[in-house]
Amino acid sequence: KASMCQGVLQKFPRALEAIAKCSEFGAKKHEAPIGSQDFINVPNALGVFSDALVRHLTAEAREGAVNRQDGNMLHATQVAWNALARLECILSESIHEKLRKALT
Repeated sequence: KASMCQGVLQKFPRALEAIAKCSEFGAKKHEAPIGSQDFINVPNALGVFSDALVRHLTAEAREGAVNRQDGNMLHATQVAWNALARLECILSESIHEKLRKALT
């Protein structure tokens, strides 16, 4: 099993805290329950999060590090959140695909 504490939490404590705050901000903005997995069910979720990731990367290059229009958080934090959302969608789809194959 992967070491969640030593492998991730201890290496990236500030980054993970920033991502958690970004996640909470986004949940409030989109009126979603904090902690829910509803983001996976967004239509074309992979495309939505891919587009948002690239949008924040380009906005950071144009406007600077801070997203003054959206909670004054770092664009890099929003890039990281969208990268995690993309990965979660991909892994979730992979699990569902394996289950579908096992049941057929």
